[in-house]
Amino acid sequence: MGTTVLEITLHDINDKIPNMARDSYTGFVKEESDVELQLQIQAFDGDEPGTDNSEIKYTIEKSNFSGNFSINARIGLLKNNGPLDREAIEASATGVIHLNVTASDMGHPSLSSWVMVTINVEDINDNTPMFKYPSYEFYVNESEKGTFVGSVFALDLDQTEMNNRISFRIADGSFGNFLIIAYSEGRGQGYTGNITVDPDIALDYEQHRISYKLKIEATDLGQKSDVTLVTVNIMDVNDERPTLPSFMILNVKENTTGLGEVGKIMGADVDTNHSLIYKLLTSSCRCSGIMGPCDEEWFKLETTGAIVVNEKFLIDYEVCDQVQMEVQAVDVFTEKGENHSIPGRVPQYPR
Repeated sequence: MGTTVLEITLHDINDKIPNMARDSYTGFVKEESDVELQLQIQAFDGDEPGTDNSEIKYTIEKSNFSGNFSINARIGLLKNNGPLDREAIEASATGVIHLNVTASDMGHPSLSSWVMVTINVEDINDNTPMFKYPSYEFYVNESEKGTFVGSVFALDLDQTEMNNRISFRIADGSFGNFLIIAYSEGRGQGYTGNITVDPDIALDYEQHRISYKLKIEATDLGQKSDVTLVTVNIMDVNDERPTLPSFMILNVKENTTGLGEVGKIMGADVDTNHSLIYKLLTSSCRCSGIMGPCDEEWFKLETTGAIVVNEKFLIDYEVCDQVQMEVQAVDVFTEKGENHSIPGRVPQYPR
């Protein structure tokens, strides 16, 4: 009976899948930073060491931002290819980039596994607020305290509230007459600045300031700012009462007919849009040295301001030597305030 030694050599087959050392990886990097992100990805393969079956190759699966990163295929060191821009990432992602990294062995057929890599790109204040328009123009009525003038809009593309919050101020041109208050339009949607007249101020068109040039600044918390020019045009409101001439005397011949118009009252109104008519309030006559009601209506006042002789009566100096007409100018276009003048007297002297 004989014996022998039988040597059996077992050949490894690629039956072990590379196992990731961790379930996921997370990295942090500031946008626009020159500091390089370095994140070590590791996987292990239980096949025979030193063979193709256990040799691992790392790759990044193609995605929206995979081109911004590279990985050392042999050792699994992941890096960014250059500075990252937080604003290039969809705002709803809040600065998060997801990458899929695959670890594949070199066996035949190749086996692989993958792991999720999360990169958090931290926002910095690298954007300046920008107004929607370089200039604005608004119109507002005079005399209305606290009235709304108009709105400006500015947006800061930084993605976090700390860096994109905007405040407004009127840097020049207000002369204390206007205010501006900022309102958020929602997360990342910009800010509106509402301009109003100061509630203690009534703008007055008649003071010859009919427009204002406001220089408005939009500034973020990092003191980055933009400027827009706002023109506010003051619209005239018919709010000033008319006035009568301070002095007017007419001399009229007695015992004469066909005189017609013997004078005309010319009132004034500083409002740009006005229309004056004239009313006779009372007439008084000085007869025998005593001023009192007139027995006869020697003169009539037309709504145009024309004073005409009443042909029904004959003017007689020896009966009355003076007639006083108390008149008033009325602005029919008045929108606000008194529509009539202070009454005035127009004396007529028969001679």
